[in-house]
Amino acid sequence: MTPEKAKAQDEAIEALIGASLRAPDKETEVTDEEISRYVEQRVTLSAADKAALEKSNPGLLQAIKGILHANEQEDHDCTARPEKAERVQLSLMPKNRTAPDEFVEAVVIAQITRLIATPQYPLGHLRQNKLVYFAHRKAEEDVSDHFLKKAAGPYSPWATYKGPETIDQRNGYVRKTIVGSLVGFVVGENIDKIDRYLSRYPVCAAVDWVVSQFKYKKKEELELLATVDFAALDLANQRLPISVADVKRIIATNKEWKAKLQREIFSDPNIARALAELRALFPATYAR
Repeated sequence: MTPEKAKAQDEAIEALIGASLRAPDKETEVTDEEISRYVEQRVTLSAADKAALEKSNPGLLQAIKGILHANEQEDHDCTARPEKAERVQLSLMPKNRTAPDEFVEAVVIAQITRLIATPQYPLGHLRQNKLVYFAHRKAEEDVSDHFLKKAAGPYSPWATYKGPETIDQRNGYVRKTIVGSLVGFVVGENIDKIDRYLSRYPVCAAVDWVVSQFKYKKKEELELLATVDFAALDLANQRLPISVADVKRIIATNKEWKAKLQREIFSDPNIARALAELRALFPATYAR
């Protein structure tokens, strides 16, 4: 397969993923059939795919049909298609790569697991969730899209229950394990398959930075930093000053968070220290 055709097939696969996976605000889980379409790198057109693609981009549907037809021909012979035909086919493909949020999040989780977890020390859910949070912050994405104020700080139930972690485990990117009293993720046998995606999306590219900044932070410290930052974003969105007193007010007025203020890790000096660290990490947020 020529490099141009391989690139076109990659884009077709991503388009089909986008057409097939459920929207994150729906309760329906991603099905095994939908996952298998890109686990095995096979392009298939289901009735749902066809309807979605016809509705969104008729040219894209025709291009994908062309790719499928070309692949069938290559199974029988290796005759090259005319260069002009290839140029026309590629011109129908979208210029910007797109993939559903669930898939991108799955890649983020898998890469963080690869860089943090070891067979003896799997990556626990709290640490994973906080590291993913900071990857989105570094990529300057809106963390309020999926993160909620929960007892352990900003938490994304969407990642756990709406597809990303399921994609990771079904694809073999990560696997859940128990080591003594520790429960968490370690890398799976197919972890190397995420490499092709790491440079495509800003949040994936932010993972190295997150690991360099937070790899050795304890769980309580990550909870402190993420909670203070999430509270600071509330204040910034309201165009209010970001101070220890204001952060404490945000925490105190939330039923999930107010008990935090009785813990030593959320003392005034520790909140002040967290704010100083966060100002250096995310200066645009804390410029006030």
